[in-house]
Amino acid sequence: MSDKDKIKFAQKVAIIAGIFSVLVALLLLLNFWQLSKSDPIESKALEALVERLNQESGNEEV
Repeated sequence: MSDKDKIKFAQKVAIIAGIFSVLVALLLLLNFWQLSKSDPIESKALEALVERLNQESGNEEV
């Protein structure tokens, strides 16, 4: 493998790593945006589960 081939290979690896990094950053930003729009701690489903747990404190499934 010549030096030119090694440089081309390294450039391709760097481009693929950059694309992967941009995709991961985009997914993290979208997740942050989604969580900021709907607060999962204040959801109706969680409130219903907490209320059910208080009513059925002996039920291990809840």
